[in-house]
Amino acid sequence: MLHVIQVVFAGRAEQPRIFLDQAGAESAYVEQVKNSWKQSYFAYCEQNGVGADSFASAKAFLDTLDLSEKSQINYWVMIPEDAESDTMKQLEGIARHREHIDNLVRQVEQRSGVVREGLSGLLEDLGRLTECFGEADSSPAEVQAVEPKSASAPSPPTAEPLETDGPAEKYKTKEWKTFVGSVMNVCGGNRNECSLFSRHDWRQSVYSDATSLEYWDWVAAKIDRYREKAENAGYTVISDPDSPGAFKIKSPDGTVGETSFYSELDAWCHAGLNLAEPASTLS
Repeated sequence: MLHVIQVVFAGRAEQPRIFLDQAGAESAYVEQVKNSWKQSYFAYCEQNGVGADSFASAKAFLDTLDLSEKSQINYWVMIPEDAESDTMKQLEGIARHREHIDNLVRQVEQRSGVVREGLSGLLEDLGRLTECFGEADSSPAEVQAVEPKSASAPSPPTAEPLETDGPAEKYKTKEWKTFVGSVMNVCGGNRNECSLFSRHDWRQSVYSDATSLEYWDWVAAKIDRYREKAENAGYTVISDPDSPGAFKIKSPDGTVGETSFYSELDAWCHAGLNLAEPASTLS
């Protein structure tokens, strides 16, 4: 008997995994659910009082997912009519070979991590030694000949920080869930998407391990981040006097942008996105 698991995440089907025993397959199934839906799965288990390590819990959780996300884990059990057939023996051999390869890959990855850490430490040590030798070989006259940097010289630009989800506790509060619901409603409901932050962009963030949030939490986190940036920079959002129910962006110097936004959240988000633009070009 063979147990087959295939992960389908955001419409992309991964290569099936074959297991000879049911316990190993169910354990792999649960671990995949934990890794792919970390926050929402543990929240589901806590809310329903079930164990996170249970195969039944993981399977019941996946039944609650929105099918429009096109994410699922398929689980099949293959029972050939003739358990002693050559085909069955070949499949079992393939499964054993695949498990052996997976173990080898994990060992290589672990060893590679150790090697990378060792090389990184060695390079740092060499860098410090180079600095020390450079200081020892320089004479006082050579040091004095170095022209000091001008105080008015521009400093190099700092790199944009990588996207992070922030503290996990924040996304478990009732206030956050309410905020996510308001963002979802403004964008037209669960089956739609935000015009500024598409599901395609979210999938790319998931694939690159930049976020572990589900789509609407990810959108809400981005909007919340841009709103905070805009507020810290002195921007405000005001009601559009010429269009009831709409909003405009007001810059720190009091300039009101020409563009009218259909929601306050949309205006805040654009304000954060356009911080580097002149006030007259706010959109």
